[in-house]
Amino acid sequence: MAWILTKESQHETISEIAKSSPRAAAIVAAAFLDERLTAAIHSRLLPLSKEIKNRMFGDHGMRTAAKVDLGFALGLYGQEALDDLTTIRKIRNTFAHKEEIRDFEHSEIDKLCKGLRL
Repeated sequence: MAWILTKESQHETISEIAKSSPRAAAIVAAAFLDERLTAAIHSRLLPLSKEIKNRMFGDHGMRTAAKVDLGFALGLYGQEALDDLTTIRKIRNTFAHKEEIRDFEHSEIDKLCKGLRL
C-alpha cells in the first residue's frame, strides 16, 4: 500500500496516461485517483494497525465507490467533487467492462464526460 507517491512517481504515471490509448488512460487515471483518495482518507484517520489498514484498503478492502463517499463524509471535498469522482468511477467502469467502448467519443462516455463540472 504505497500511498505516498514521490513527484517522480506521479510524473511517471501522468506520462504513462498521456501515452496510453484512451481506454487504458481512463483506467490508469482512475486507479491513480483511487490511490490519491486512499492517501487522503488515510491522512484523516487515527493510526491503524497493519491488519486494519489491510482490511480497509488492501486488495479486498473498500471499493472506490465507498472511498468516494467516505472522502465526502470526512469533509475532504464538497458535493461537486463527490459528483465528479462518482462520474469518473462510472467512466472507468464503462471502459473496463464494455469491450466495444474504445475512446472518449463513444456516446456513453461522451455523455458522462459532459457531466463533469470541476
